[in-house]
Amino acid sequence: KKWDKLSVALERAAKMGLEKMTNSPESCLVQSWSQFSHSCEKFARQCQSPSALTFSFSPGLLTTAIQTGAWVLLDEINLASFETLSRLLGLLDNGGS
Repeated sequence: KKWDKLSVALERAAKMGLEKMTNSPESCLVQSWSQFSHSCEKFARQCQSPSALTFSFSPGLLTTAIQTGAWVLLDEINLASFETLSRLLGLLDNGGS
């Protein structure tokens, strides 16, 4: 039920944002609010489904960098948790892939 309340609040916020930005000369904001509104509607539909809130993997910066061979700057990696460092260890080894 809390997800339903959240989805209603998000849809209301998206609608208010769209209404305010429709009269604004900044069209990029209208597009952003429109995309947010669409995402809110999709989230509301997911909350109504019997298998509510299924998530899917979307590759992040590290995954994309590994796949393309790009550089990644791990700033202040020494502050990361042991679990995070353990996961990255295989990638940082010479034989890692």
